[in-house]
Amino acid sequence: YNAYLEGEVLQMLSVRESFRKQGAYDRADGIRDELMGKGVKVDDRRKVWWTMAGVPESIIDDQPKGAWKDKKWQIERGFEADFGDDSDNEVDVDLVFQILEERDGFRSKKDFTNADKLKDFLRNDLKLSVNDKAKTFRVWQEENPFVGNDDMW
Repeated sequence: YNAYLEGEVLQMLSVRESFRKQGAYDRADGIRDELMGKGVKVDDRRKVWWTMAGVPESIIDDQPKGAWKDKKWQIERGFEADFGDDSDNEVDVDLVFQILEERDGFRSKKDFTNADKLKDFLRNDLKLSVNDKAKTFRVWQEENPFVGNDDMW
């Protein structure tokens, strides 16, 4: 990369940050996608960017801090029966845990392409919904089963 590219990237990142502050996320995402097309990866959490010749060691070494990385995947509360022997679901729960752990490995290395492929497989092929923040999964449902169910609260 060169100084011209760096100046262009910094200018685009400044405009992108303005869009993000205004809540114009579609426009901000468009700039991110344009940068990716130029071979530039952006990490919003760390406020850094790099060329896609490879992920810098400092990024790879900077693993998530706190409870998230130590938290284990689990079935979302209230959906355990969907995975029992009496359920109609034929999903192998051990396989799901294995895929989620593999996906976490990709995510920790910033390999979001492969992480997203695994998430798509879980959603499209196994019909599962994954909540990364809570580290839970459940059978995918088009409608929210708790809407109108006052007993849940």
